[in-house]
Amino acid sequence: MSKTAGERIKFVRLHGLNKEFNQKEFAEFVEITQAMLSLIESSKQPLSYSIALKIEKATGYRAEWLIDGTKPTGLMNRSYEIRNPKDQEEFLRLISKTSASRYVLLLLSELSDSDREAVFLLIESLAKKEGDHKLRSK
Repeated sequence: MSKTAGERIKFVRLHGLNKEFNQKEFAEFVEITQAMLSLIESSKQPLSYSIALKIEKATGYRAEWLIDGTKPTGLMNRSYEIRNPKDQEEFLRLISKTSASRYVLLLLSELSDSDREAVFLLIESLAKKEGDHKLRSK
């Protein structure tokens, strides 16, 4: 398939969605400038992770695939993935406060990306459930 990040983004823009976008439309859709999109598509500007995340959020194509071609190309299920680096940092900060933090981090590091994201979802779900329970008991 596409060999560069720019080629992959151009593929998404022209063939990867239900509509064929011109550069201006696609740039507005993913909330970047048309000039930046043009530079990235022509490989004159490297694709940053923050822009890749914007494109991922708008289109469902994974940031990692956009950047370096790592499969899978699309998000398996948006609800199973914590894509916001701040959410991941907060999760790791909370883990680091526990006495078992090294063990938990070791276990997480051995999981595949999709399994790790499923664990994050489970923990988020349990935390939300606990938060809802606390609200009801007040």
